[in-house]
Amino acid sequence: DVGLPQLVEYAKKNGVHDLQIVSKEDIADPYSTVYEPSVLCTGGVFSPSTGIVDSHAFMTSLVADAEENGPSISFAFNCPVKGGRVIPINSEEKGSVVLYADGSEISCDNVVIAAGMSTDKIASDIQSSCPSAKET
Repeated sequence: DVGLPQLVEYAKKNGVHDLQIVSKEDIADPYSTVYEPSVLCTGGVFSPSTGIVDSHAFMTSLVADAEENGPSISFAFNCPVKGGRVIPINSEEKGSVVLYADGSEISCDNVVIAAGMSTDKIASDIQSSCPSAKET
C-alpha cells in the first residue's frame, strides 16, 4: 500500500518537484486553492504543474507508435464496447482479453480504453467478468 508521501517521493524522482499533500479540509474549503466540491476524501496530492493531457494527441501518438512497431495491429475506433472477459493464462484461446464490441468479439493482447468518462465503466465491465477479479 503506497501512501501519499511515497507518491510525492516517486514524483520527485520523475522530475515533479512542486507536489503538495493536502488535507480533506483543504479540499472541502471553498476558499482553498485546491477546492473540489465533488471530492470526498481523507486527503490528496495537489499537482499545480501536471495533469493536463491532450487526450486526442496522446491517442494519435499511441496509434502511430503501434502502427510503426507492430506487424499485425488492428484498431476498433468509435466502436461501442459492451464489456469483455479476461482470458486465463493457461487457456488455449488467443489473446489475453476478449472485448464484446459492435456485435462482435475482438481478441486482444493489449487494450487501450479511450472512452472519456466511460473508461472506468468499460474497464469495470471487463474486470467483473474475470473470476480472479471477483475474488480480490
